[in-house]
Amino acid sequence: MVAAKKLREALEYLEVVFYYEGKHAHIMPHGSEVYDIYYGEQEKHYTSLEEVMNDKFFNGKSLNEIADQLKIEYC
Repeated sequence: MVAAKKLREALEYLEVVFYYEGKHAHIMPHGSEVYDIYYGEQEKHYTSLEEVMNDKFFNGKSLNEIADQLKIEYC
């Protein structure tokens, strides 16, 4: 869960880009209350970091569940 904690901390300030199961993902924080997430052809908008980390948006998995598997680029 170290990777999930680092990802959570980064998302407070930085955009994040990665690939998961062959699909491009991009998470864009807009302050601490709005987050846009793009995964493949899908997109979702969230109003809290808890939602971002816990929603099973990535092929039925949450960021908390897959963080250890990701090679993340911080923008």
